[in-house]
Parts: sequence; C-alpha cells; structure tokens
Amino acid sequence: MRLLIIVVTCVLALSSRSALAGGDADSAAVTCMPDSQAVYGNYYLTTSGTIKHAAGSNALIRLYCQIPHTLSSPSHLWLLYSRNSSTCNISIAYRKVSKTDGSNANIHGFSSTSTSGSVHGIDQTFSDTFDQSQWVYFIHIEISRSFSTDQCVFYQATVW
Repeated sequence: MRLLIIVVTCVLALSSRSALAGGDADSAAVTCMPDSQAVYGNYYLTTSGTIKHAAGSNALIRLYCQIPHTLSSPSHLWLLYSRNSSTCNISIAYRKVSKTDGSNANIHGFSSTSTSGSVHGIDQTFSDTFDQSQWVYFIHIEISRSFSTDQCVFYQATVW
C-alpha cells in the first residue's frame, strides 16, 4: 500500500510540475522521495503534506526532490520548515549529478536555524549555470533529531 501511495504521489507531482517549466521548481514535502532505509524502517510520517519523524524514531530521514524541467538560471534556494529544538535539524542542498560519469556536486546548501516551533522560511542565493543536457538536478533534504520529543517538520523546498 505504501508503494502505491509513493507511486501515485510521484505521478501527480511530475504532472503538476510541467506548468512550471522555466520558472520555479517547487517540491512540497510529500512529493519528495525518501531513501530506502527511511521507507523500510518506517522512520517518517506524512501529515497534511509535511514530513517528520514517526513516533519513537530518531533515525536520519533522507529525501530526494526531483527537478524534472529546465529552470532559467536559478539563483535562490528556499526551505519552509519548523523545529522546536536545537537537537533536531533540517538541512537542504541543491545538487547535480553528471550524466556522463555519475559524479555529483553540491551547488548550495544550508540548515534550519530557528527553534521556536513556528513555521519559518529561509531563502539563500547562489550562482550556477543550469545545464540539463549535462546534469540531472535535485534537492536533497535531511531531517535528523536526537530525542523523540524533538519536532522537526519539513514543509516545502523551492529553487528558482
């Protein structure tokens, strides 16, 4: 059942992004794919379009958010999140993988800063030449926490 939900979510995400070509690449949390360890270990929970740790889990959650279309010279990376403790963290990285040799590069990344428990957005600028003929682009998210009382919630990532 979980596999069916993941497949349907991916299809919906890919079909909805075609209208964004040349502009933003928005990734709501639930459209990002968790790594196999998070899936098999049941480390994460999706609620109201967000992703956070399942009750009792302190394992690292890795998410991969696809950028399936061409962007017009992106220069901003934005993260929408909430966290209530300095012992939990959400990090974001805009990355690319070479189509010729499989090497990968981190273009820009940063981590969550506010611990108020409220929803916060962070926007940072970077420079990179977007070349989809040579590279595959994606956003990489990592959610970690030390204690089960920590609440780190990932809402959305955007590159533009």
